[in-house]
Amino acid sequence: MENWFVTAAMEFGIVVIGLILFGKFCSWSKKFSLPGKLKLWTYILLGLGVVGFNVWYKIAEKDVTQMPTVLVVSLVFVIFFSFVLMAETKQE
Repeated sequence: MENWFVTAAMEFGIVVIGLILFGKFCSWSKKFSLPGKLKLWTYILLGLGVVGFNVWYKIAEKDVTQMPTVLVVSLVFVIFFSFVLMAETKQE
């Protein structure tokens, strides 16, 4: 019982720290300004990425050796898209 509680508490702590860091990252990215065309193309890439990552994940379920790569690349995409989403749009 004690081991389960310690593991659950550590996992919860990691999630809380991750959420705090993600919030700090999003507030930091608000200081930047990006052109509207770049944001538009990023959103198009996001739509294609959602489909592509779902297909890649289904393939990685069968070949487990690909799963770490899928998770790391999808995390990089999440960070990139959250930066673009939170950045201000330049007035042209």
